[in-house]
Amino acid sequence: MNQINQQIGHKIKVKRKKLGITQASLSKKLSISPTYLNLMESGKRKIDLDFLLKISNELNVDVSDISKKIDTNLYQNLMDLLGDNLFENLDITNFDVKELINTNTSIAKALVKLGDNYKKK
Repeated sequence: MNQINQQIGHKIKVKRKKLGITQASLSKKLSISPTYLNLMESGKRKIDLDFLLKISNELNVDVSDISKKIDTNLYQNLMDLLGDNLFENLDITNFDVKELINTNTSIAKALVKLGDNYKKK
């Protein structure tokens, strides 16, 4: 599947977990199987607009919060920063960086600023 489905699915999963809702519980409310929800959360199934509206209602979030694209400049800046030898033993993945940006954008921006100041000194 494409990257947009993966990003939307990931955001759904993060929000669901943040609310302490299981896949089984959410899938029951959405009248789908837990397996199908898992496929959507992993980006392996397309999420249509009707379903996006339904799931955003169940999770009590705006559709735009789930469907907006990741800030690619912030992502790239953070990846560049974390690519420094200082972090080589931490095993930080692309998934970790995307999750940080999706869940804590202000912290991701702060880390980039901190890294920029570190490089200047």
